[in-house]
Amino acid sequence: MNKVLFTLKSLLYQGNWNYQNMHGSGFSYLFQYAVKSENLKLDEAELKKSMDYFNTHPFFITFIIGIMIKEYKKDLNPNYPKKIYGPAFAALGDVFYWHSLRASLFVIAALVGLSNPYLGVITYLLLFNIFHFLFLYNGYDIGLFYGRHTIDWFNRIKFARWSVYMEYIAIFLLGLFVSLLCKKIFIINKINFIIFVLFLAIGLIAGKSLKVSFSFCFGLIITGIIFHFKGVF
Repeated sequence: MNKVLFTLKSLLYQGNWNYQNMHGSGFSYLFQYAVKSENLKLDEAELKKSMDYFNTHPFFITFIIGIMIKEYKKDLNPNYPKKIYGPAFAALGDVFYWHSLRASLFVIAALVGLSNPYLGVITYLLLFNIFHFLFLYNGYDIGLFYGRHTIDWFNRIKFARWSVYMEYIAIFLLGLFVSLLCKKIFIINKINFIIFVLFLAIGLIAGKSLKVSFSFCFGLIITGIIFHFKGVF
């Protein structure tokens, strides 16, 4: 299989997102390419069945294609990966990519953006797509190797904890970001501090990172109380 071409094709996975079969069309498109690349002989009924309703996280689709190909090669149950891994990867991907990684990289980009806004945007896009393309590119081989035990690979790298680590990193970097930003453009007083906290909290909540928001806001409140009694403002 041409891994680069397959990775690029996987970017079209959501190209025909609809209410009838959700991502089924995109799944069938990738599945049929994989079948052809692996020289599997499937009848029209099997290929048509791949158009059925399906939903998972777009960055994990290549894992499921790999698992499914192995199921066919071993004459096992080809519906297993769609039923089991589809919903599981949808949940894992949402928690890590949308709720944790995106928020953490936003803070890193904001820190870089303090010196150069354009470099901040480039930093965000570069770091996010490193995670994005590494999973897309390697997912097929991992799924093909581990088959229905692919979850063992995710457990081995402790993927379920990655979102927690990202939130810890985000909390620390947010504190650093606030300190640098206040030092750069604000006169520190109660009004500015409160306004800044409110705007930051609203932005984080809108970014669907509630855990980070609440933890960070709690830290800011404690910091504000300490500043008050220390006479900083």
